Amino acid sequence: MNKTKLKSFAPQARNRLREQIAAQALRYGIDFIGEKIEEIDSVEVRAKAPQIEELKARIHATSFDETLEEIAYTWFNRFIALRFMEVNGYLKTRPLSSSGGYTLPDILSEAQSGTLDQGMEIDHERLLAYLSENRLEEAYKLLLVSLFNQLHTSMPYMFEQIDDYTELLMPEGLLSEHSITRMIVEGVDEEDWKDVQIIGWLYQFYISEKKDDVFAKLKKNQKITEANIPAATQLFTPHWIVRYMVENTLGKVWMLNNPDSTLKEHMPYYIETDDELEDYPVVRSPEELTFIDPCAGSGHTLVYAFDLLMKIYEERMYDTRDAVEHILTKNLFGLEIDDRAAALANYALAMRAMHYYPRFLRRLKLTPNVLAMQNLTVSEEDLREYAQEMGSSLITAELIENLELFRDAKTFGSLIVPTVANVDDILQSLEQKDLGSNLFLQETHREVLQIVRLMHYLQKEYTVTVTNPPYMGSKGMNKTLSTFVKKHYPDSKSDLFACFMERCLTFTEKYGFMGMINQHSWMFLSSYEKLRKKIIKQHYIDTLVHLGPRAFEEIGGEVVQSVAFVLQKDGVA
Repeated sequence: MNKTKLKSFAPQARNRLREQIAAQALRYGIDFIGEKIEEIDSVEVRAKAPQIEELKARIHATSFDETLEEIAYTWFNRFIALRFMEVNGYLKTRPLSSSGGYTLPDILSEAQSGTLDQGMEIDHERLLAYLSENRLEEAYKLLLVSLFNQLHTSMPYMFEQIDDYTELLMPEGLLSEHSITRMIVEGVDEEDWKDVQIIGWLYQFYISEKKDDVFAKLKKNQKITEANIPAATQLFTPHWIVRYMVENTLGKVWMLNNPDSTLKEHMPYYIETDDELEDYPVVRSPEELTFIDPCAGSGHTLVYAFDLLMKIYEERMYDTRDAVEHILTKNLFGLEIDDRAAALANYALAMRAMHYYPRFLRRLKLTPNVLAMQNLTVSEEDLREYAQEMGSSLITAELIENLELFRDAKTFGSLIVPTVANVDDILQSLEQKDLGSNLFLQETHREVLQIVRLMHYLQKEYTVTVTNPPYMGSKGMNKTLSTFVKKHYPDSKSDLFACFMERCLTFTEKYGFMGMINQHSWMFLSSYEKLRKKIIKQHYIDTLVHLGPRAFEEIGGEVVQSVAFVLQKDGVA
C-alpha cells in the first residue's frame, strides 16, 4: 500500500470537499467561510426550505466549521466506501469509474443504454428526461442518490438515507475532471483499494490537518474540546502490532484450550512462554470467545480479530455463512467516541464479511457490534416524565442515576463504568416496548434505549480486551475530563492511556487477557507508581515488547516512546 500517496491524497480530498460544499451552500444564503447566514428568496430556496432550515439548525447547535466538517466527511465516507466496493466487485456495476477505461462511470453508461439495476428505487421518468436532454450531471446525481439509498437498507451506519441537508450540499460537477470522484479514482492506486486497511489509513490521514491544528492550539494553552478529542487522540495502529496483540490474547486463549490446534501456524507474532498458566478462560467452542476493542477507531484491531476467528471456525469445520454470522453477533464488540470512526469500523467488518461470504449483504444484513458513545441530551425533567410514563419498575432510580453518567459520554468514552442490575433484562424490555403514537415518548425512548444498549456493552466482561487507547496528558484535558479521571482513576489520572489500562482490565473476565500498546512512561515515572504496584500485585504480565520511539514510523516518525504488552487479569504463573 502506497501510504505516502494516501497521506497526500486524503487532506487534499478533504480541502476540496470543504471548498465545493461551501460554494454550494452560498446558493442558499449560507456562508461557511464568512460564518454568515443571509435570507434569500428564490424558487430553488423555497423548494429546499425544510433542508435549509435543518442545516441552519445544525449550524446553530454546533458551529459553521463543525457543520462543514461533518458534511464534507459524510460525502468522503460515502465515496470511498463506493470505491472500495466497486474495485472489489461487491456492486453490480461501477458507480465511480469505468471498467473499460471510458470517461463516464459504468452506472451512467448503462443507464444511457437502458440497463438499470432493478433493485434501485429511482424516478425513471425523471432519469429518462435528464438522459434525453443530455443533462448527464443531473442524471448521474440521481443515480448516485438512488444507489446510496439502496445501500442504506443493508448498511445504514455507512449510508444514511439521503433526504436531508447533506443531499442539499452534494458536491457539484461530479463528472468533471476536477471532481472529488475523479480525484478518488485517480488519486489512489486501484490495487490499494483491495486491502480493507485502506479505510483506516484514509481516515487517519484525512483528519491529520485537524489534528495538527488541535495540537497547535494546545501549545497556546487551549484545552482539547469534546469535538476535537477524536482528532487529537486517534492513531492508526501498525498491522504487525495489531497482530502481536490479537495473537497473544485471542490466539492464546484458543491455544490454551486447544494445545494441538494448528492455529499457531497462522500466528507469526505469537509468543510461546515457558510459564504454564494454571488458570485461563475455559472455551468449549469458538462461539464462546468474546473480544472487545473499547477504543475501536476505524476497526483495524477488530478486522484482524475477524480473520483469526475465521481460522478458528474453519478448524472446527463451521459453515462459512454460520462462522461470519457468529463472529459478528457473538464474538466481536467495539466502542468508540467518534461516530464517523464507528461507522467506518462497522463498514470494515462488513467488507471483511463480504470477503469470506460474498452474499453477506443480501442474505445476512447484519450490523456489526461497534457502537458510538452518545451524550444524554434529554433534560432531567423530561427523563422523570418518561420514567413516570414507563413505570418505576422499568425506569428505576438506579437506571436514571446511571443514565446521568452519559451527559458527557463523548468526552469520557468507554471509561464510564455503569452499575445497573439486570441491565440485559431492562434492555430487552425496552426493545419490546410499544409506545404507540406518543411522539415525545418515542424520541426520549429512542435516546434512552441507545444509552442502555451502551450500558450493556460497558458492563459486560469479555474473554479478551485489546486496544490502542487515546494518549492525552492531564495538561491537554478540559476541566470536565480532568475532574472525571481524578475522581474515577486516581492511580492513573496523569494520562488517558493509563486510565484505559485500568478500565480495560475491568472489561476483561477473570483469567482473561488484555492486550494494549501505549506510551512506556507508566513503567518508570513516579506518577504511575500506584498503577504499577496494582498491576504487579493483582495481575500477570504475560509478554511485553518495549518498542522505543519508531513503532508508528509509518504515520510520521517519532510519535511516542511505545510499549506493547499482554496482561492476564488476576493471573499467576
